[in-house]
Amino acid sequence: MVSGETIRLIRNWRKLAQKQAASLLGISQPAYSKLEKKKEINGRLLEKIKKAFLCTDDDLQRFTPPENK
Repeated sequence: MVSGETIRLIRNWRKLAQKQAASLLGISQPAYSKLEKKKEINGRLLEKIKKAFLCTDDDLQRFTPPENK
């Protein structure tokens, strides 16, 4: 499971502001902020995030907080 917390950690690892991340995904900053609060992200949205942030499944695993593994 990939949570919004994991996405936030990867965004910070990539040194992106929420506004920059939102722009990469083609959404507004407030919409992106809500994304980082979600309990679960999957499917097409997750694939879009991985592509935008240039991260792999291994990166997602590395940044997943222990309580979510």
